[in-house]
Amino acid sequence: MQRHKKRVTAETDLLASKIAADFRKSAQDKDEGQVAADLMRKAADSMPESQTAWKIYREKHCQTVEYTWTTGSGAGTAHEICLFVLQSNACTISDPRSKAGAGTKIL
Repeated sequence: MQRHKKRVTAETDLLASKIAADFRKSAQDKDEGQVAADLMRKAADSMPESQTAWKIYREKHCQTVEYTWTTGSGAGTAHEICLFVLQSNACTISDPRSKAGAGTKIL
């Protein structure tokens, strides 16, 4: 499970880096104006802190799910399923500026 968790974390870190890069690229778009460019740079700059907070949330939430199994043998599986579901949701984002619309698959 630890190896899988490391892979999941690496994937989400990569996703966050790609999103930050997209924000920085959008900030370069002259058609959007200075206000939008400044906000896109702020969004890119906030991604590392946001990613750290998401990882803390992921661990606490899935730990809570695991604890709800009390003494049952399914606790570990519940934790893994929780990680899988959160990872799956993290790889699909809704970008209101995207012509593809909500639920654009990133990874």
